[in-house]
Amino acid sequence: MSRPITLYRDRYGGFYVADLFQSHAVYYDARGHPVRVYGEPGGGPGEIRQATQAFLRDDSTVVIFDVSRGLLNMYGRKDGVFRGAVRMEGGSHHAVRDSGTVWLEAVNVGRGTAVGRWRDGDSTVDYMIRLPREYLENRPLAGIFGIASVALWSDTLAVGMAGSDTVRIFTVTGKYVSSFVIPSRRRRGIPAD
Repeated sequence: MSRPITLYRDRYGGFYVADLFQSHAVYYDARGHPVRVYGEPGGGPGEIRQATQAFLRDDSTVVIFDVSRGLLNMYGRKDGVFRGAVRMEGGSHHAVRDSGTVWLEAVNVGRGTAVGRWRDGDSTVDYMIRLPREYLENRPLAGIFGIASVALWSDTLAVGMAGSDTVRIFTVTGKYVSSFVIPSRRRRGIPAD
C-alpha cells in the first residue's frame, strides 16, 4: 500500500482498501491477509488513475471509484475481471449499501449535490441530496471540506459534511426532514503522549 484512502468492510469480515497512489484496491480477509487486487494503473477499460473508494455493489461485484476519470469501475468479486463502468460526477470517499441501493458521497459544486443513489441494475447515479448553502456560496470551503458522510436507516439518511458541525436528516427519497448541531467542546490541554 502506498496511499490507502478508504476502507470498506464486507459481511464476510474482510475489507477493501482503495490505494490512491497504486491505482487499485486490495481485498484483505478477516485476518488481514491480502487476497486479491482489483484494477491496475492506466487509462483504458478497467484501468484506474486514482482510486478513492472501493465497495461491494452486490455480493458478486466490487466497485472502485476512479476520481480522476469520474468512473465507477466494476469487477467480479471472486475473479477480479472488469465488468464495465458507470460515470459519476463528483468525489467519492464514502459508500453505504442497503436493500439493492448504494448511497455514495457525490460532492459536486457545479451540480450542487452531496449524495448520490445508485440502484442495482441502474446504469446511472441519481444525485439526490443538495450541498448545504455554505458550500455553494463558498467554493474554497467546498474544495477543502467537500467530503460527505452518509449513515442509513431503513427510511432515513443522515448526512454530515467535513468542516460542518451540522448533520442533516433526509428521507430516502431525498426530502429534507430536520437537522441538528453537534456541540463543540473545548480541549483541556494536550495529552502527554
